[in-house]
Formats: sequence, structure tokens, C-alpha cells
Amino acid sequence: MQYGASHPDELVTRAAELGMTRIGLTDRDGLYGAVRFANACSQVGVAPIIGASLAVVPDGWTPARRPAAVKGGALRDHRLPRVTLWATSRAGWGQLCALISAAHAADRGTPRVTLERIAEHVAGGDVVVGLGADSPVGRLLLDARFDDAVDEIRRWRYALAGGLTVAMTNHHTPGRGIASAHQAAGLVRAAEQAGVPVVATNMVRMARPEQAATCDVLDAARRRVPLRAGNIDRVNAEGYLKGEQEMRRAVDEVARLAGANTAALLAATETLAERCTLSPQRDIGLGEVRLPEP
Repeated sequence: MQYGASHPDELVTRAAELGMTRIGLTDRDGLYGAVRFANACSQVGVAPIIGASLAVVPDGWTPARRPAAVKGGALRDHRLPRVTLWATSRAGWGQLCALISAAHAADRGTPRVTLERIAEHVAGGDVVVGLGADSPVGRLLLDARFDDAVDEIRRWRYALAGGLTVAMTNHHTPGRGIASAHQAAGLVRAAEQAGVPVVATNMVRMARPEQAATCDVLDAARRRVPLRAGNIDRVNAEGYLKGEQEMRRAVDEVARLAGANTAALLAATETLAERCTLSPQRDIGLGEVRLPEP
């Protein structure tokens, strides 16, 4: 399952060119492009999957002091792990909107959530929470803390009562870093040990690889830091919208390292994608006339 943070119209157009039947958009900290994205999907016959990427406050975390923008902008060390949430129905769309509104109301400018807040707003399986490469679990694996990663997955599974999946991504990052094949294999093994479904995802930042430099500029502007190597998050340009064969090769590499079955991973991914596919009219309410409540 591929979900992106690029321009909605361009992603949808590219997905149609690649023959995709569905594509997801997960905005950072909100649902800003969701309506435009759903409209674009309707025009080309691609089914939309809509969610959001939210920063999660770990236990015992305290915010780092940020310097003024004139001194270089926000510090790199204040960034938090993130989770992805996908709505699966009209009720899930409403729950996701409510969760994001609560996060912004509680912490204006830098919305953050906790596992407890997510569990409070998400119920009934109408929203799926994905623990991916940059999630608390993914970061534990970066520190070679496999047993702790398994325990963390179980903690989330218990709190969310079934609305959880582990989302591995292979961007062919060297070594064992974020979105590497080795980290993705660790996520697969940890999910299996914790008894949680695992799916293959692609954290898409751009429609095509040559747009990577533009993403660097936008990231630097958003974080108010100089555009230089130390402030660039990506290691390569793999975060682009990939075709079926490219995704299959990425999944197959992870499956070999994890001792898993490629076909089973792809089948689980397809099942989740079907579950999270929304109707722009029925689930999101496009075209409805909305009036204030009496």
C-alpha cells in the first residue's frame, strides 16, 4: 500500500498512469489535502485511502528548547516518532477529524498525540493505526531493542483492541537505518511475535524520483533550517510512487531477510487497502449539503 505526502493531483494522475486501482494520502498533522485528493481520485477512477501522520509523545518525553528562527530554526532533536492512521468508514473519518482537532486544540502549532488520546478517539475498528519505520517501534529497532519493540507493539494492541497493524517500508536504505530492508525485516518479525498483522507500505514523498530535491527545499522551509546535508532527512530518492514490480522487489527483499512469505505479505497489504478504501460521497460526504445544527 502506497501513501503519499506530495501534491494530491499529481500523485493521483501518476497512480492512474501506473494502472493503480487505489492510492492513499496521509497528510502530516492533519487532513489538509483530503477533499482535493478525493475529488481528484473521483475524476480518474482511482479509489482513495485517506489518513494522517501524527507525532506521538513517548513516555517520559519533555520538549527540547527551540532556538529562535534567526539562529537557525528548530532543533533536529525535538522531532518525535510518528504513527499513521487510516479511516475505514464514514465513522472513522469522523473519529480521525475529532482526534486531529483535539491534538491541535491541546498543542497549537505543534500537534502531538499520545497512545491514550488515540485510544480515546478511535474505537470500533473504524480507524487503523499503523506502526511504521519512524514509529516508536521502528525507533526501538534502530537501537537494536527487539524485545522492547515487541512489547511496545503489544502495548498498542492492548490499548487499541484490534485496530492496529505494523507497516514496514523498504526504501533500500544502506545498513540498518530507517526504511532499510533490515529494519523492515525487524518490523515483520516483531509483528509476528506480537500477534499483529504486518503490511508492506511505501512512504511516498513525490510522484517521481527527480522531485526529491524539491522535497528537501520544502522540508527545510517547514522546519526553518538551512538547506544543507545535515538537515536533509532522506538518504536516497526511493520515496517516490512505485509500480507493482518495484514494490514486489522491495517486499521480496524484506521477506527473504525476515524468513517470511512474499505472497502472504502482499495479500495482507491488499486486504488492508480494501478495508481502508473510502467512497468520496458516502464516507467523506462530497457533494452533500451541510447546514449548522439547530
